[in-house]
Amino acid sequence: MDEKGTVVHFPVSGIAHRTTSATTARSAALTESYLRWCEVRRGRSPATLRSYRGLLQTWIKWISSDVLDVTRAEMEFFLGRPRRSGRRASANTIYREAATLRAFYKWMHDEHYTQVDLAAGLATPRRPARNPRPIDDAIWRQLWAHDWSPRVRVVLALGYFLGLRRAELWNLRVEQLTEDSIVDFVRKGGGEQTLKITNYTAVYENTPLLQPLLLSTDLVMTALAQVRREAPTWLVPGREGAQHPESLNKSFTRWCSHARTDPLTPHQLRHSAATNLARAGVPAHLIMAMLNHGSIDVTMRYIRASGAEVEEWITSRYGD
Repeated sequence: MDEKGTVVHFPVSGIAHRTTSATTARSAALTESYLRWCEVRRGRSPATLRSYRGLLQTWIKWISSDVLDVTRAEMEFFLGRPRRSGRRASANTIYREAATLRAFYKWMHDEHYTQVDLAAGLATPRRPARNPRPIDDAIWRQLWAHDWSPRVRVVLALGYFLGLRRAELWNLRVEQLTEDSIVDFVRKGGGEQTLKITNYTAVYENTPLLQPLLLSTDLVMTALAQVRREAPTWLVPGREGAQHPESLNKSFTRWCSHARTDPLTPHQLRHSAATNLARAGVPAHLIMAMLNHGSIDVTMRYIRASGAEVEEWITSRYGD
């Protein structure tokens, strides 16, 4: 809106220079258009959208000008700004913020709001590498062998065997579950919309090293059939009364307590899925596709992390 409350319409190209109020309105409108695109086209979760919105609103306030009239140097100054503690943010925080700005400005370039990608070449510090943290086999067997309700067992199975992310589990509706698959599935960054559960469990059934971690595909399929008969709206127990995917962390802590295992995080299920596929000898490009990794570099971390299993794998396949 302008100073008189008139709605300001923003054309895709040919945007003229602007007054302060129009600048703020235009920047806000572009931000909301981008977030809507992230939600509809990219399948971003509500928590991710909140994170994007918070950073972009901070960016707009910090520059005090139009988001279309900034330089890469201004972005780098913004990323290096002192935080509430008076210190510079961690390398991981700066990396995440830079990734958000890059994606936002790439979208504006792709949509022809800008003639060039204003964030191209944006410099960021190198992030410290984090090794995958799969669940110890003994701890998983103890957790998996507990007498779970069908919904909890299916959540654990989809996280551990298929490697679904926390937000993907959180947003999964029971109507998307068939006898052996997940359908109409929106994954982070796109990818296959149908996942056949038995394709993943077959890896465990046919790999002696991993079979004790599954016990039986029937254990998963029986729980899946029971959940479908119960027909709740959401797969995750307690989803109806909670607001954010972070609530799954609390549920997972409670489940670990019930099974008397060490505290674990939901994302460790995904780490385990990738590591176990590597232990089974699944080729890297297939692991990348099955786990919906953003790049082969991410997949290779799991293959390197499972290097300690090489001797065990060779022994199981070829003997002493």
